[in-house]
Amino acid sequence: MLGLMEKTLNAESLYLVFADGSQLFLSREHIDKATERYWRDSSKIPDHVRAAIDFQRCVRCPMSNDQTICDALRPILPLLDYVDKFNSTDRVQVVYGGAEPEVFQIANTNMQTALSYVSVLSLINYCQAGRKYRKYYYGISPLSSSSTVASRLYMNIFWLHRGDRQAIDQVVSDFGHMMMILSQNQVKRLNLICQNDAFNNSFVNAHVATALLSLGMDRYLQEMFDEFEKIS
Repeated sequence: MLGLMEKTLNAESLYLVFADGSQLFLSREHIDKATERYWRDSSKIPDHVRAAIDFQRCVRCPMSNDQTICDALRPILPLLDYVDKFNSTDRVQVVYGGAEPEVFQIANTNMQTALSYVSVLSLINYCQAGRKYRKYYYGISPLSSSSTVASRLYMNIFWLHRGDRQAIDQVVSDFGHMMMILSQNQVKRLNLICQNDAFNNSFVNAHVATALLSLGMDRYLQEMFDEFEKIS
């Protein structure tokens, strides 16, 4: 496991090490190169799936009339052949290298949590409608729990809107609603091409984190700070 870390220091990336000893490396560069090859291979996605209503771009997309592949699928397609054989509860070891070149995270977790890197990447880096919320994910590890992600999202929103309560409440409402729609649409697409539930549940996790924003985050954060003070 330690021998993998040097590569993760160069760019944002993820290593998955499975129980059988096999490994999978994910990065933006790897994903971008593999997507077009996958999409051009008609044997990968049958014509009836490509034509299905649930497989098309959603109405929220500024390119909804475009017949090309939904951009949110791009980080997923290259991984299907390998990742789709796992269930969401299967265990996997993960090394995540983030934006900081000398900081990385190691976790022994399940597949749906490990794939949160891909689901978040899909929704806020690739999705045409979700990109505008990317800034709120600054400094967030995709391997964190939903409550931790929600806490950091809320603090980022609070700071970026300078504590303006009306603006914060509006962003929280719009953001949560948009992520719910985008996640649900993505799960519908995945139901057409996936055999197992690991990818599907990773998008459920992404939605849960944003849904928590509307459930009294001020009170929750105050309780967390109070609890931390007691420990220290």
